[in-house]
Amino acid sequence: MASRSRTPLTQAKFARYIKEGRGSGLGKDYRPWIEVGDFSSRGRSHRIRGWKSNRIHHFLSDHEKRVFLLLEWADCVIDIREQFPLLDRELLKRVANEMGTQCSTDSEAQEMYVPTTDFMLSVRRGDCIYDEVLTIKQSQDLNKKDVAKKLEIERRYFYEKDISWKIITEKDYSRQMVDNIELVHSSYHLADDKFSINTALANACITLKSKLKRPDLIVRDVTNELDVELKLQRGQSLELFKYLVATKQIIVDFSMVKVSAMLTTSSIANII
Repeated sequence: MASRSRTPLTQAKFARYIKEGRGSGLGKDYRPWIEVGDFSSRGRSHRIRGWKSNRIHHFLSDHEKRVFLLLEWADCVIDIREQFPLLDRELLKRVANEMGTQCSTDSEAQEMYVPTTDFMLSVRRGDCIYDEVLTIKQSQDLNKKDVAKKLEIERRYFYEKDISWKIITEKDYSRQMVDNIELVHSSYHLADDKFSINTALANACITLKSKLKRPDLIVRDVTNELDVELKLQRGQSLELFKYLVATKQIIVDFSMVKVSAMLTTSSIANII
C-alpha cells in the first residue's frame, strides 16, 4: 500500500489525475495512479510492455516486476492494473476511525494521500471473472507497526468493497520461475516488432518446431543451425525459440527447468 508522492497532493493535482484517467480503465486503456518518474523510488523502477494489456506497465521496485511476470504467465489472470488507487476517501476515513487511527496526510498541502495497492487483477475462475487485489511486501517488513497498520486499513477497505485481498512476499514464489519468464518475456511481441512478413515468421516457426522434436540436442545448437539454413541473422532463431516459449507453443516446465544456453530438447515437455 503506497502513498508516495514527489509533490504535495493538492486538490488541483487530485483533480488533474482524475481528469487524466489515472486509476481508471481496463486493459490497454488503464492508466496507473502512480507512474515511473512521478517520484523517486527507493528501489529500481521499471517500464515493461505487457502481454495481456499491450501497454506499458509501471513498477516501482524489482519485487513488483517479479510478481508482474508471474501474473503475466498465469492463464487465469486476464488483466493487470498496477498502482491502483483507493479513491473512496470516506470509506478510508471510516476504516481508519474504526481502527482508532487516521489516514496519512500530506503535511504541506494538508490533504489526504491517495494510497495505492500494487495490483488490481481481473481473474477468471470457472465461468466467472472476479476482481482480486495483491499487495506486495518484503517479509521482513510485515512486523513493522506502520506497515501493519497500512495493510490492515487496505484489507478492511477491500473487504467493504467485497474484493478478495491478499499479501504476497518474496517467499511466496520461485526466483527460478521468475527468471525463466523474464528471459522470454520481451520475445512475446516478436511478431509485431521484428518480423514484417507474418508468413515468413510462421514458416520459420514450423521448421524450428520440427527440428526441436529430435531428442538430446542442445537448443542453441539447433537454433544456430536454423540461422544458417534460413540465412537469418545470428541469434534470430534463438529469439524465435523464446517467442514460441512465451506464447506457449513450446511447453517448458519453468518450475523444474532453468532455461539457459545449455537447455536440451529433452527438457521440452510438449510442442504445439
